Amino acid sequence: MTRVSYAQNFEDVILHRVLSDVDIGFYIDVGANDPYHHSVTKRFYDIGWRGINIEPSKAYFDKLKIERPGDINLRLVVSNKDGFSRFFEIAGTGISTTEKDVSDVHHVNGHPVVERKIKALTLSTICATHAKNTVHFLKIDVEGGTKSVLEGLDLAVVRPWILVVEATKPNTQIEDAEEWEHLILSQAYEFVYADGLNRFYLAAERAELRPRFRYPPNVFDDFLPSAHQLAAVVRAQDNWGKAAEARIAELAVEKAAVEDALAEEVARTRMAEALLEQRRDELAAVLQAHDQWGQAAEARIALLERENLALTSSLAEQTERAGISDALAAAREAALRRVAASVSWRITRPLRGWKKGDRGGLPGL
Repeated sequence: MTRVSYAQNFEDVILHRVLSDVDIGFYIDVGANDPYHHSVTKRFYDIGWRGINIEPSKAYFDKLKIERPGDINLRLVVSNKDGFSRFFEIAGTGISTTEKDVSDVHHVNGHPVVERKIKALTLSTICATHAKNTVHFLKIDVEGGTKSVLEGLDLAVVRPWILVVEATKPNTQIEDAEEWEHLILSQAYEFVYADGLNRFYLAAERAELRPRFRYPPNVFDDFLPSAHQLAAVVRAQDNWGKAAEARIAELAVEKAAVEDALAEEVARTRMAEALLEQRRDELAAVLQAHDQWGQAAEARIALLERENLALTSSLAEQTERAGISDALAAAREAALRRVAASVSWRITRPLRGWKKGDRGGLPGL
């Protein structure tokens, strides 16, 4: 399959990737709507594929006849039986429906609804008449009528390789697959991918294609959005840019506030560091003074110890001298006592008196 530049939607991208080996294929689009905007089949038609477009809304059907002359274009409702069906048309939109309760919701929301009676056929009838070859994919987008569409298709007879089915209630993100999915899974199909709006199912006999559903649309799919999608992207980017600018301005204010707080914190830190340095200097001075005082105290203690030792030695000498003097005095006293007690001392007593001048003491002189 030759690649093209623009894609209408992401279903288109996924289908092109999975069916890239098919040169010319066949599709069925139930609820085809506009032949260009949001069309799943537009790119396929442009590269030579052909198929069946089914659209009950006259305005869109007329556009399909003009834009898709090579396709089979049918204005009818697809249902679970052939005949006629009520069709609640909301002109100029893609939300027309066969379901009364769905149309009532749209009416309450302000959409003008016109009820019409439209021819209805089953997919089995349509395929028996118009689908003589392999159906490579079947897309169903019928705003709430999916179960009726599937009930009217015998998947044992017609085996599209891929089924792409809108899987949310109209204009919501509420999934409704539990109402109809069993009609697909019970016919040897498996669920392989979901894009948030649609669910993709693969026929068991085409299981070799399963790995191609592994990733969502990405840069390796080599596609660009269509013009209207690109405009939406640009608008989204503009909005994002404005939001980004606003956020940048907010961040600039926050950054300035953080910088101011940081500057204050730096100033406080520097003041604390200066005060700490001052305290360190004061402590160093105190320690130095303490060391000097300690050295002086140690010198004074050493001096006092030397003086004490000298005094102790002098006291010992004095004590020793005092002991010798006392001994000499005692010896002298003892000697004098012995002399005084001697006979010669007593005999010579008068003579000692005469020598002192006491001449009268000697008789006859």
